[in-house]
Amino acid sequence: MQSDASQAEAPRGRPRSERRRIREREIRAAAVDLFQRHGYEGATMRDLAQAVGMDAGSLYNHFRSKYDLLREVLIGTMEDLVVAVREAVDQASDRPADQLRAGLGAYVRFHADRLHEAGIADSERRSLEAEDELRLLALRRELAEVFRAILERGRDGGEFVVDDVGIATLCVLSLPARLPVWFRPDGRLDLDEVAERMTVIALRAVGCDPGAGR
Repeated sequence: MQSDASQAEAPRGRPRSERRRIREREIRAAAVDLFQRHGYEGATMRDLAQAVGMDAGSLYNHFRSKYDLLREVLIGTMEDLVVAVREAVDQASDRPADQLRAGLGAYVRFHADRLHEAGIADSERRSLEAEDELRLLALRRELAEVFRAILERGRDGGEFVVDDVGIATLCVLSLPARLPVWFRPDGRLDLDEVAERMTVIALRAVGCDPGAGR
């Protein structure tokens, strides 16, 4: 007889592998909530097990440790963000302004479902082991390179006025990077409006008329 409450709660009629994926998403979401409210060091696997209605022993059938969860949340979130931004840029036209708009829009809208994950990326980075921190930093550089390449193309093609592409890249990235700190889903602006206003700011900053070519 199964003692794990997760077995009773898993949707019936689904393949076992799908039930496991669903359960692990629930565990991951609960871990993010605990890390956000109590910090990585303050959260415990016992707290997590209680949050998802499992006994602590059964939790280890899904994740080997609290650290494995932290690593998956921080690195997995960053990997997904890089993919989302790259795909958006690739689907835009060849015009750098359109690519910058698409990339920033994807970055901002990524927070629609991942606001809390993004929020602990900075606060809990210090808890990563050296190898994992290097991986996270490499992903951040990869994201920055997407925007750097757009700005370089825009400068070289005369669409942007940029004296220092490196500084301009940092400025553009700083716009959405702090979203988890101040954005509230029930606030004055939704994410689409935030994305549009940030894009206007970024395009003006690089000497491009936000309305040109639209």
